[in-house]
Amino acid sequence: MVEENRRRSRQEPEYELADTGVFAEGRYFDVLAEYAKGEPNDLLISITAINRGPDKAVLHLLPTLWFRNTWIWDCAHEGCWMKPFIRLTADGTLLTEHVTLGRFRLAAEPASDGTGYDWLFTDNVTNTQRLYGVPNQGPYVKDAFHRYVAEGETSASMATP
Repeated sequence: MVEENRRRSRQEPEYELADTGVFAEGRYFDVLAEYAKGEPNDLLISITAINRGPDKAVLHLLPTLWFRNTWIWDCAHEGCWMKPFIRLTADGTLLTEHVTLGRFRLAAEPASDGTGYDWLFTDNVTNTQRLYGVPNQGPYVKDAFHRYVAEGETSASMATP
């Protein structure tokens, strides 16, 4: 899509996802995210995915936990904080800590069919190489998830902590 839209002129319509044919024969998933709060810092998220296509298909969901990236701004005014962390703990949950927000824990249950999941980690930094031709600050830019390959497959995996 990026290449096709880059090729098109301003007089042509934007190339949309529907133009790719990915929805042909009703082949898509409905994804519903429901949120409930028990307390100000207690949040439950339920994600339901329904395959609307005629065949079984695999769907990779990427629920996201992130902090607004202010630590690379080289600024000294209020709102610019040290880089927070998100770590995988021994019990399989995520532990986060932010200088002003405090500590939080994220836990996820297996999918309804009992399958587990892989935690994927990247830095919340812009891919300056792709956008501006300027080298990235590190290898784990925020649009890198499509480069992830599960353990045991042939390409290099994206780093996990």
